[in-house]
Amino acid sequence: MFLLWTHRLACKLGIHRIVFSPSGAMALSIMYSLWRDQPRRENPSDENEVVSFPNIPSSPKYPWWKLSPLYRSFVEANLDSKFIKDAFRANMGHYSHLGPIRGGSSSGKVEEILSWLDTCEDHKVVFVCFWSQALLNNNQMEKLAFGLEKSGVQFVWVVKEPTELHVDGDNNTVPPGFKDRVFGRGLVIRGWAPQGIVAGVPLLTWPSGANQFVNDSLSVDELKVAIRVGEVDLLSREQVECKQAAELRGVALEAIEGGSSVIEFDSMVSKLAALTLPVKNSTS
Repeated sequence: MFLLWTHRLACKLGIHRIVFSPSGAMALSIMYSLWRDQPRRENPSDENEVVSFPNIPSSPKYPWWKLSPLYRSFVEANLDSKFIKDAFRANMGHYSHLGPIRGGSSSGKVEEILSWLDTCEDHKVVFVCFWSQALLNNNQMEKLAFGLEKSGVQFVWVVKEPTELHVDGDNNTVPPGFKDRVFGRGLVIRGWAPQGIVAGVPLLTWPSGANQFVNDSLSVDELKVAIRVGEVDLLSREQVECKQAAELRGVALEAIEGGSSVIEFDSMVSKLAALTLPVKNSTS
């Protein structure tokens, strides 16, 4: 969905284009509504001005600063901005495929992770993972590591590999000696780890950018399967149990076990198989 240049190439070549969107449907609805309707602030200097989306069910609302930074930086007269706007609008007119395909390289094998989890008591392991583009600074890493170490809980902590833009060592560095001190009680994985709502456990959210604020409001306020980190102290034990997470697990399993997810994926495969390229007649 972010390879926006492929739209113009597909049009030039006269071929089909399929858009793969790993984001959730709610986040996509907000994103495409932004680029289609282009809401603006009445007061350009007010970062807290609320933007509503009346064409989306339940009409969600967000302060300006929680919206996509890519959209917030849009400048009408800028050619790059115009290209991005046109490309996102074009995404809505192509074949679309929405998750839940997800994976990536990892320092730990899935089998090894699952084997370790089998040794743990059910519902007693904390899974710590930030979005694929986020890097915590080392001060945040130290505080998070300190909290995990002192908590005494078993955990799986997925640490994103720094990109070439962050080679100075100021980000995502696990504190020295931490892995030795929590050996046997916690796993630190570089890269990616299997995850999903099918686990049926409550979430703690800590949104920081992109579509995370939309995912946060969906998970916390509407689906009620998550709790914001900053609000944990205000909640009772019963609320923290978040029984809705177990209910949503059942819905998710139905979707991937012969349900809507499988049906839609099979439909996309059928459409792909039906596509044929024109054969040009050749002459000697």
